[in-house]
Amino acid sequence: MQISTSVPTPIYGVPRITKVPAPPSDSPASGSGPATSVTLSSKAQSAYGVRSFGVVWAPGMFDAADTDKSNGLNISEFATELGRVGVDADEAKKLFDSFDKSKDGTVSMDEFVDGVIADNATNTNSSFQSLALSYMSDDTTMKSFMTNESPTIDQYWNKVRAEG
Repeated sequence: MQISTSVPTPIYGVPRITKVPAPPSDSPASGSGPATSVTLSSKAQSAYGVRSFGVVWAPGMFDAADTDKSNGLNISEFATELGRVGVDADEAKKLFDSFDKSKDGTVSMDEFVDGVIADNATNTNSSFQSLALSYMSDDTTMKSFMTNESPTIDQYWNKVRAEG
């Protein structure tokens, strides 16, 4: 299957389609070496198919919420993050329980991203879309989020692409 080079520019390297061409050789993103195509995992396809900031920024929102840097969210961290957009404690607990697939009382980054993808697919007024948009509330907040969380977001989606 051939894909036109007019593919929309992906955000954080997670394209909307399953196969993407390498950037043109004169593109700064191409680096050195031969052009290749990348096949993405269904997780990356799902994430980018919705083109939602809530999904794309989920790894960064997870990292911002993980205040103790344990690589897992406890209910307090999860509820505090959702409290940014007015989600009450009861609703946060329900979401937490649905995200915690391992039932270990902690939501991992993968569980969080999977939960955000599922929530976004079934909920047109996703709290996680609102949460992502809350990080764009003003220039200072957005700059801080992008400075602190862009590396986490890029690293996560690059890992997902590599696992393809």
